[in-house]
Amino acid sequence: MKKIAVLGSTGSIGQSTLEVISGFPDKLRVIALSANSNIDVLCEQIRVFKPRFVCINDGSFIADLQSRFAHLKIRFLSGDQGLCQMVSDKSIDKVMMAVSGSAALLPLLQAIDSGKDIALANKEALVMAGGLIMRKAHKKGVRIIPVDSEQSAIWQCLEGQDKSKIKRIHLTASGGPFLDFKKGAFSRITVRDALIDRKSVV
Repeated sequence: MKKIAVLGSTGSIGQSTLEVISGFPDKLRVIALSANSNIDVLCEQIRVFKPRFVCINDGSFIADLQSRFAHLKIRFLSGDQGLCQMVSDKSIDKVMMAVSGSAALLPLLQAIDSGKDIALANKEALVMAGGLIMRKAHKKGVRIIPVDSEQSAIWQCLEGQDKSKIKRIHLTASGGPFLDFKKGAFSRITVRDALIDRKSVV
């Protein structure tokens, strides 16, 4: 029985993850949930999965949650510190990181330090600190499995392949900040353009 923490459980990826987990009740168990502010969805998830830990971004909701679920033995936490504390718990085997934006970075690093394998559905953390994340994961023997869109597609295509024979990977753009750029502009795109001033190379 693998014990799973789902961070960002009320978002679309988090909810899809919980649907998948529900299909394997004898193999997977949700023991930790986190949400930003969608209390109604979070409460329904708590009723269904009865986790040991729940982390909410805004700590002002904790008293209400404790009152609603006083009959369950749940440890309620809040904020970045709460997320980091939660993913550090030894009872958690794997972490689904579906928190959006930069908020995923600290709990992701903490989960790696704690030796948890991670299903990663967050691009921003890798953009901000990809080198640091991958070095830590390699040092700790942690697997990071991409589960979101393009990264997962690339990862699946490379599984079982001799990576030494791959010179480059071309990723087509179905959207994103450079969708309407002319072909000639792509050779002038820099990291800064992608992160800050996207129109400077048009």
